[in-house]
Amino acid sequence: MVPADYHADDAVHEIAENREVLVTLRRARNPKFHRWFFALLRKVIENTDKRWNTEEQLLYSLKIATGHCEPVIALTGEMMLYPKSINFGAMDEIKFKAFVGRCLDEIHLNIGIDPDLLMDEINAEQGAI
Repeated sequence: MVPADYHADDAVHEIAENREVLVTLRRARNPKFHRWFFALLRKVIENTDKRWNTEEQLLYSLKIATGHCEPVIALTGEMMLYPKSINFGAMDEIKFKAFVGRCLDEIHLNIGIDPDLLMDEINAEQGAI
């Protein structure tokens, strides 16, 4: 393991030798994988008679379907689900990869698109990640 940047390097060197520490491991997000995922969303939209107008609309639906949301009480008193963020600060690479896997499962179960064929198409267009 190596520190990710000079701030992390400084923090590591400030720890006295033979001291116990707790660390949180996070893998930096791969921007190419993020772009790949949005290309996948566009491909789903193209193959579903434009059921969703934008990638964001489909993403919203997938966040709800995968449980990546939290309950919120509306002003009317009814409970609604508010999608959580998938931005780089909110989700590291490991969590993002798991989220994408759950999205592929939901796309297959609820829309009927074969995830392997979908990934093959995206890899052919975007390059494998």
